[in-house]
Amino acid sequence: MKLNLPLYVNSWSQLFLWFIALICTAACSAERGNVQDRLSEVISACGDRFVDVIIVGGGPAGLAAGRKVVSLRRSAVIFMGDVPGGQLIGSVLVDNVPGVPGQPGWQLIESEEACIKKSETVHIEYDIVVDLAIDRSSGKKLFIVTTKEGDAWCAPAIILATGGTAKFLEVPGEADYVNKSIFTCASCDGSLARGNVFVVGGGDASIDALMTLLNYVPHCTLLVRKHALRASAALQERIRHNGHITIRYGVEVVEVKGDGERMHQLLLKTDHGFELVDADYLFLSIGHRPTTDYPWLRLLVACDRQGYIGVDCHQQTSCAGIFAAGEVAMPFVEEHQLVYVYGTSTRAAKQALDYCDRWYEEIPGLKESLAPRLYQRQRRLSGLQTAPNQYDPLY
Repeated sequence: MKLNLPLYVNSWSQLFLWFIALICTAACSAERGNVQDRLSEVISACGDRFVDVIIVGGGPAGLAAGRKVVSLRRSAVIFMGDVPGGQLIGSVLVDNVPGVPGQPGWQLIESEEACIKKSETVHIEYDIVVDLAIDRSSGKKLFIVTTKEGDAWCAPAIILATGGTAKFLEVPGEADYVNKSIFTCASCDGSLARGNVFVVGGGDASIDALMTLLNYVPHCTLLVRKHALRASAALQERIRHNGHITIRYGVEVVEVKGDGERMHQLLLKTDHGFELVDADYLFLSIGHRPTTDYPWLRLLVACDRQGYIGVDCHQQTSCAGIFAAGEVAMPFVEEHQLVYVYGTSTRAAKQALDYCDRWYEEIPGLKESLAPRLYQRQRRLSGLQTAPNQYDPLY
């Protein structure tokens, strides 16, 4: 019996190898089909709550990442958390954003939210994330987020933008004057300073705060708890012979006094006892604390001793598919300004979407099979009923 072999098969051994390769190809195709079916079942369980990227955090970092997703016409959901707007909400005047005139922090946040809400692809949820898990039942990694309200959202990529909080002195009377006479950002609120201005700290950030405040007041006093500065030698040299700056070493603020509306005095503890000084404004530069004290976060990504999330140059964390942006991933930036936050957030959003593209491409046809349902979800969220066309916002 004579077989008609393919042109590139000229022996029985090659026929055997060709047959094995054919079987393997068919098996792989079947497996890809099975993975796609299982993945579709998992995604269908989320209903309308499947997006390209889930952004955890509603401060400047999370909203900036959302704006980048909007510009690329992809889908995302932003969880605003327990403090929508983050630290920026407490800033009385923000005037260090290029191209944006000085305005209160809450107004800047509201304008960011308004821009995102106009889009058809990014949804804002005023909810809190209580759990983040990885689902591998379909054969591919898929992140599932559970909120305090009991909703479940799933996505191929996550951006952690949980931000941080400035450290306070935690002394009597301090809480009564925060964002009135006591501030933590000289770049944001320095233009409000008048009269007797004090800065607490001893690192690079405190020196930067002094130089910023001297643009608004003729004199500042730096209170250093220890007997030496921690700032770099170059920065110390800048203020060493500056007649507009007074440095007091071995001084600790133990109480803040005022009339309930404005601060008027500080009670200081020195090497020689206690001292009461007149004070109108106090700026704290004693560090930041990243908001990473979530059990689900610590189980998935690596953090350093201070609690900051470790990232590479692409904002990628130790867990593939999870990216971090903003203050939560900025341990080496002394002065946490908005321009740094915007930069890391934009990079994280772009890299997260590139990761999504690779995730979709691993299974041919997956992206196309999900597109119609995602499109309908966008229309329901935005209230639009127009028919899809070649300019689909997602694909």
